[in-house]
This record gives sequence, structure tokens and C-alpha cells, in this order.
Amino acid sequence: LVVALVAFASTFVHADSPARLLVSKNLLNELCVEGKELTVEYGIFNLGEGTAHDVTLSDESFPSELFTPVIGLPEAHFHEIAPGTNVSHVVIFTPLVSGGANFTAATVTYKDTAAAAEKREVSSSTPFQNVILSASDYNKKHAPHLKEWFYFGVAAAIPFLGFPFFLFFSSFSSHAGDFSKAKKQ
Repeated sequence: LVVALVAFASTFVHADSPARLLVSKNLLNELCVEGKELTVEYGIFNLGEGTAHDVTLSDESFPSELFTPVIGLPEAHFHEIAPGTNVSHVVIFTPLVSGGANFTAATVTYKDTAAAAEKREVSSSTPFQNVILSASDYNKKHAPHLKEWFYFGVAAAIPFLGFPFFLFFSSFSSHAGDFSKAKKQ
């Protein structure tokens, strides 16, 4: 009876404990390339002992004139996040232009208790300033270069195939008269 009473009382003590959120923002691609997909993952962790309510994630780092959302939106809303749990949100963008890009922190607002009147605001970790490569620069470094390898193969094969053929042809043409005489006799 005493153990049940202590367990029941502890649930009320933790019910008013505030939630504490930790937010991360990660770019999952090694390289950012113009015209290729860029994946951004947001993680929201509740480290507190209370439930976070009315959680809103927003990210202003991806303006529509520079990035097109392919899957998902840079804003998300979660009704609540229980203590000791986490949620993740993934957005895929396509960069429209190449050049420098400053990926700033995302912002999360939430109520740390159900009865809280004001929302708390937390910023995510900031990835770093990244360079968006142009498609032509990316292809110069990472394409298979099949045409160049073909030309190299042809150029490398000429000495190994051409020289023996030249020797055979010159020997054959100089002794061609000898072979025709041998057949007639």
C-alpha cells in the first residue's frame, strides 16, 4: 500500500516538471550540388521530466528562390513530445543555384508544461556555411569520364597493336613475291 502510494504521488510530482528540448539539425549529404537532392534531418529530444506541448519547428535557412522543397516542409508541428523520447523530421530540398549558402539554426517553440501561458524558444545546432557546387563542377570531379577513358584506351592500344601489325605487314609485303613463287613450283 505504501509503495503504491509513493508511486502514485511521484506521478503528480513529475507532471508539473518542465520539459527541456534539445534540437539538432544535420545535412545528410556529403556534398551540396545544384540540381541534386539535399537531405536535412531535424532531431528534437526531450531531456526534461515533463511532456513538451504544442511543439513547432521552423527553419528559415531555405528560401524558395534558392531551394525547392521536394519532400516535406521546413515547418512541422508536434502535439506533444513525452519525456525521454525524441522525434525526427526530414526534408529534402533541391538547390537551384550554386555558390555559398549559410545554413542557420532552426527554431523550435514549445510549452514546457500543459498549463504554461508562454512558449519557450530553442535554437538547433547550426550545420556550417556550405558551398553549393555547380552541376558542371560536380561532374568534372565525380563523373565516370567514359569518353576520356575511351580515348586513353585507344591511344594506349595503338603502340601494342599497331607496331606488331606494321612489322607483320612490312615482312609480308617484302616476302609476298617469295610465297607466290613457292606455290607455283
